[in-house]
Amino acid sequence: MPHITLSIPQDVYDLMKKHPEVKWTQIVRERIHSYVEELEGETTMERIRQKIDPKVLAAIPDVSKEDAKAWVRKMREKEWKKRSSWTRTRS
Repeated sequence: MPHITLSIPQDVYDLMKKHPEVKWTQIVRERIHSYVEELEGETTMERIRQKIDPKVLAAIPDVSKEDAKAWVRKMREKEWKKRSSWTRTRS
């Protein structure tokens, strides 16, 4: 795995040293990965789940992939019908 060197302000370093239990390398690695995903417009469901409040996540029902795809298809169809009605010329 490649290595990088970071420079941080002394005051931040001093605060980090107060928390030796934190794996700072892991924190930085995860943040860089997350930022790159944002730049590329990609993310994983697991990362999305990590960002959602656990109470909210617990309230979301489990939906199969097939049901989700069917729902998206249905919504796209409705959206297409709505938008296509905007472009029709009226007599």
